[in-house]
Order: sequence, then C-alpha cells, then structure tokens
Amino acid sequence: MIRVLLSRLVHAPAGGSAEAVLSYEGLSWGWAFLFFLLAAAAIWWLYRWAGQGLSRRQRLLLTSLRALLALFFLLLLVRPVLLLTLNDPVRERLLVLIDSSQSMQIKDHRSAVEDKIRAAIAAGQLPPATDLKATPPANSHDPSRVEVLQALAANQQMRLWPRLEEKADLSFYGFGREARPLGAMSGDDAAGLFHKLNFTDDVTALGDSLRQVLEENRGQPIAGILILTDGANNTGTPPEEIAEVAKDAGLPLFLYGVGITGPQDIVVREVTGPRGAFLKERAEFSVRVRASGFNSRTVKLQLKANGKKVDEREIKLDGASEAEYQLGYVPEEKGEAKIEAVIDPLEEESSPDNNSASTKVRVLDNQIKVLYIEGEPRWDYRYLLSTLERDRRLAVKCVLFDGDPELANESNSPFLKEFPKTRADLVENEIIVLGDADPKDLGPEHMKLINEWVGELGGGLIFLTGPKHNPFEYAGTPLEPLLPVELNRSLTSEGMAERSRRPLRLKLSPNGELSPLLRLSENTLENREIWNSLPGVRWFARVARARPTAQVYLTTAPDDPGEQPAPVIAQQQYGQGSVMYFGFDETYRWRSQIGEKYYARIWNQIIQNFSLERQLGASPKTQLKVARPEYLAGEKVVISGKLLGDDFVPLNEPSVPGTLTFTPPNGKDETSELRLLQSPDAPGEYSVEFTAKSAGQYRFSTIIDPKAVIKFEAIPPRLEMSATAMDASLLQTMADISGGKLLREENLNTLPELIASRSATIPAFKKIELFYSGWWMVVLMVLACAEWLFRRLWQLK
Repeated sequence: MIRVLLSRLVHAPAGGSAEAVLSYEGLSWGWAFLFFLLAAAAIWWLYRWAGQGLSRRQRLLLTSLRALLALFFLLLLVRPVLLLTLNDPVRERLLVLIDSSQSMQIKDHRSAVEDKIRAAIAAGQLPPATDLKATPPANSHDPSRVEVLQALAANQQMRLWPRLEEKADLSFYGFGREARPLGAMSGDDAAGLFHKLNFTDDVTALGDSLRQVLEENRGQPIAGILILTDGANNTGTPPEEIAEVAKDAGLPLFLYGVGITGPQDIVVREVTGPRGAFLKERAEFSVRVRASGFNSRTVKLQLKANGKKVDEREIKLDGASEAEYQLGYVPEEKGEAKIEAVIDPLEEESSPDNNSASTKVRVLDNQIKVLYIEGEPRWDYRYLLSTLERDRRLAVKCVLFDGDPELANESNSPFLKEFPKTRADLVENEIIVLGDADPKDLGPEHMKLINEWVGELGGGLIFLTGPKHNPFEYAGTPLEPLLPVELNRSLTSEGMAERSRRPLRLKLSPNGELSPLLRLSENTLENREIWNSLPGVRWFARVARARPTAQVYLTTAPDDPGEQPAPVIAQQQYGQGSVMYFGFDETYRWRSQIGEKYYARIWNQIIQNFSLERQLGASPKTQLKVARPEYLAGEKVVISGKLLGDDFVPLNEPSVPGTLTFTPPNGKDETSELRLLQSPDAPGEYSVEFTAKSAGQYRFSTIIDPKAVIKFEAIPPRLEMSATAMDASLLQTMADISGGKLLREENLNTLPELIASRSATIPAFKKIELFYSGWWMVVLMVLACAEWLFRRLWQLK
C-alpha cells in the first residue's frame, strides 16, 4: 500500500514510468515500533499517575502530543530514505549487419515459383504480403543476391529502411572475415549504401563478426540486431554460440535470409592424393563432388595435370548428394604438377566458379635405395631379390650372411661384403628389408644403428619373417620395439618353426581393403576376390597379437570359428619412420600360375610408399616438410622435420636461421628470415610456424643447407563458392536461440512492428534522504511547543 501511494506521488517522466520504495539506513522499523510502544505506554502511565487534577480530555491530548514527539524522534533515528526508479524513455539503435562476402554476388537461378515471387516482392513488382502461390510477373528475372538488396532498398511499397528509422536509429556494419562499421545513417541514405558497398570478402565469419559487434555495443540501448545474409559461415566461432550470447544480453536477432535454399549447382569440393608420385607410375586421386538441384543428370569429371587432360569419367548427379570418385594420373616428366579436377559448368548453375579444385604433386624419378639383409638363400629371398633387381626404379644392395663371399667381387654385383658400418652409409638407403637373418650375425651395434635410422632419420624397415630367426629371436634386442606385433615368448623352437599340413588361407582386414599398399584392383569387391584367390601359406609366425599402434592389413582365415585370426601383414609408425611386418615366408606363392602380375605390384606399392615420405624431404640431411603443397592465403603454415649434421647425427642447436622467399603473382621476390626452433625433448627436430598472408609461391631453405628447398603455394580462398545455397537451417536456429525471427521477403514487411514492440526506456536511480529534511525539526518543535503551551495554560509543571 505504501509503495503504491509513493509511486503515485512521484512524477513519472513523459513516455516512461516511475517506482518508489521507502527504506531506512538507521534503526530498523521493528525496533523503532517496539520502542514506540514502550514509550507510549510509559507516557500514558505517567500522565495517568501524575495528572489526577486533569480531565480525561486533557490527559488524552497531552499523552498524544508526547507520544507523537517520541514517534517522530524515533523516525529520525530510523533515518528513512526514498528510493526512486525513473524509467526514462530513450531512442534505441538497431544494429544492421550486411554480409559483404563474395557469395552475395551469386546469381541464383530461380526456377521455383516461390523464389520468383520473393524476388518480385523485393523489387516492388508485387505487394509485400503477396501469397507465395501467386502467379509471378511475366518479366521476372534471376537477380544476384546483391541486386535483391539493392532492389529492396529502393522499394517504395515496402519503404523498409525509412520505416525502421522511425522506430530506432540505424547503425550499419559490413562483415566478412570481420565486422567493419559503416556508420549511422538515415533510412534514405541506407538505400544508397547497397550500391556503394563492395561484396568482395573471401570468407564469412558470421559468428566472430556478430560477437565483435556485440562487444563494441555492450551497455548501449539496442533495440535488436538485423542481419542480412545468405547464411554462409565458413570460418571462426559457430554462430549458434554467439546467438546464445545475444540471448543473454536480451538482444533478439532478426535475420533476413537472402538467396534460395535449393540452387542448381555443382561443386567440386576437393581433390586429394599423394604429395609425391613416381615417373611413369599411376597415382590415384580422390575427387569429392557435391551437387544440388540436378536429378539423374550425367556430366564428365576430368582430371588435368598442368592443364592437360589425363583422365576422365562420367558421373551421375543425384539430388543434393555428395560422392567421391577415383581418377588416375601417370606422370610423363618429373617436377611439380598441378592436378585439377574439373566439371564443365552447366548453363543453369548458380555459380560456375566452384566447378574445379586443385592440388599439387611432386613427380620423382630418383632411384629408391633398398638394402636387403638375409640369412641364407631361401625361396622368398631368391624371388624377391630377382624382382627388385629388375625394377629400374630401385638400386638394390644385399647382405647375405650365409652366402658365398665371392659374390660381392663380381662385376655390378648387388652383394655387399658386410653390413654398412657407418651412419652415413646406412642413411643412403630409403628401405631395409630384414629377412630371416640371425640377430647374432647383425650384432647389437648394427641393430641399434637400424633402430636409430628408423626412429630418428625416418627410414623404412620391412620385417620379412622366417621359421628360423625372424621375428622370435629378436626378442630383447634393439629391434624388438620396432615390430608391429607382440611376440609370444612361451613358444618353443619347434613351435616357432611348425608348418601346417595344408595351406592356410589369408584374408584382407577392413584396413587392408582400404589401404593402397595391398590394392590389386580399383574395385573393392574385385580386390577382395583377388586376395581370396591367392594361394595360402603353410607357415606363419604365431605371435601374441598386433600392437595397439599398428594397423593390420592381412590376417589368417582359420577354419575353426573359435580360433582368432592372426596378423600376417601389419604396419606401424616408429618415431620418424615406418615399419612393416610380413608374418610368413611364402610371398613367392603369389606368383603361382600367374607369374609376377600381383607379386611385383604388391612389393612395388609397398616400397614406393615407404620411400615416398623420405624422398619428399628437402635433402638427406634436411628432412623438412610442409603438410600440404597448397594452403589458403591467411592460413598458418608449419615447416617441420629433422635436421642432420655432416656425420648424419641429429643437429643439436637451439635454433637454425632460414630464408623464406615469397613470389607474388606477377611480382618480385620478397625475402624474410625465419628461424627454426628445436623441440625441447627431441634433438634434431625443428619447426617454425608462420602465416602465409598473401597468395603466391613460397620457398624456404636453411642457411646450413641452402640447396635443400621446401616449396609450397598459397592460393586465394574459394570457401565462398563451396556452398551456394542459403542456409535457412542455421538462420532459423540463430533466431530461435536469441528470441528473434527469420524473415524472408513475404514477411519482411512486419519487421518495423517487431522492433517497435520492444521496451525503449533506460532506468535512472535516485535516492532521497528524508531524515536530512528541515521539516523534521519543524515537526519536533511544533509538537514540543504545543505540549509546553498546553501545560502552561493548565498550570502544570
């Protein structure tokens, strides 16, 4: 009741409201009331005891005056204050964010009736509330998204921007990678803004831009946020997270979706493949294609190398699906090749600028140096050595411990008299094939050297096992940690050499079916059938299991359902290098009745794969690489790898200076210094990170090995054309989270009313300290003097 009376007494500002609350800063109201009751009782008793000669009316008057005096004195001790809340009316701002990215230049092919109606509403050809099932104008055309905004700004039927200005001040921002303030302007000026704004940003960070605008306007009177966009968001914070921030700030998001949700478009999303390929050897590339708006349409997907078509296949487009296709390239000359996947644009496509994707591949023609270590000339050794020697790409050397020593003296002999003694001699090789050799013949020092060569220098090791020594006798040696399998230490020598009476079938694992190492056909089913048709084996190493870090490609296929398949081909990374395990000694059986058709292919694929990573290094001493041959301009690039000294020992310097050379398109070289930093716990491991700010060619080399050059390219981002459909789902989610609304042309006319329905006041707080008022003294003096006057008149003391 008191609060209502006070609110009515306080004058509210025009267009606003006022609230008043009575409070205190001294003695509490409860204690004051208790003291008043005690004081009133004492006063009543005193006047009753001492005022025997007074009439009842006189005693009542004097008691009342004295009680009122005590009451107002106690109120003064309570120290009352009046707390006022004045809600002053204020004109708020409407923040307008305009998507200025390249995707806004897309010219949508509007085949659906509702999309034609929307374009006509924006252009003022139809009234704002036209039903989407109406007949579109005969002269309708396909405007770009920018042209839709321009037409909407000039639409005199809707008068969107002048009507919004009547409700709130307009403050504009353009956004792409970040938000840029365009300033406050009137509704009439806003109409010309869309002709002046450049829609050229190469990425859209909708979430980050919205967060930036929210932070810049924190604490300001904001009516809401209007975002004009096609919903493309290809970098930065998810917009849904920032919509939650807007909700917490009490700011609804009104999103005007520009464009159409089902454009007819073909997007070649990406082409991926090996970073390196060998001369005259087929390299496989995967191409991801996404299509929308085309049903059962057949087009040609082409693969080009340096602009020349090298492969082609027909693909069928199906609705809004995404599919992956395989194409191949057989390099005819070494060097770098630009690989491009292309689909010729169709006439009705929304954007012809996203019909290609590219990557780069380095074509190698270096001989792969292979060191084959074997104990005695068993069958696998004879066929494998013969196959490797016939391959022109391989330079093979062999150490045969139980062979004729005179073999090394023959002209052009592949045989070595002894195992390489120095790190420099061993580092020359890309791959070591370790056959069924006795670890005593190798010796601890050589095994330790192989361990370091794989782990520190990135070598490739293949365990080609046998029933005598490999792998079981390598338990406890420096080579055991390299094995992709865990050894069964309970086996006896007889169990190690035990052979089956009939051949055991082998089968591909799920990883093996996907691996290019064991691919004998591009067709998955055909590849599986080929492997199932290959002869089985009578001996395999009965190891305990594969290591958790290993990938198993081939296993036994036991006839007994209760018997677990055993790994027979597995691979794992060990430090910088890679290790492969063949758990049987009869790979020569793959030649049975069909010759080297599959036998040579399997070994060639494995050896090429093992050597590729090492050959992609800048040099044997500078094993630096980048993750990809191409980056987007503005992306971070990491150059990392091993640096070795003159004796091929890992370098141990805190940092190594290098030179980065940037060549812009049609420009001059620009050089800068980059310093490689050593990893704290990895001697010889160095890396440097930087941002490739501009598109162009980049080259990096160290001062200690300037001829070893790492090359890569930064290209302009194509993210804006990778998705041409308006993302209505994202915009609706943002609106729902923030308490706003998704608007299209058919209901955009209601936006000014949505803005006007929000409160437009700012609270102002005021405290009035009633106990400092001079009226308290006046009241106290009046009460005290009145009592004294009556007492004098009635001749009382």
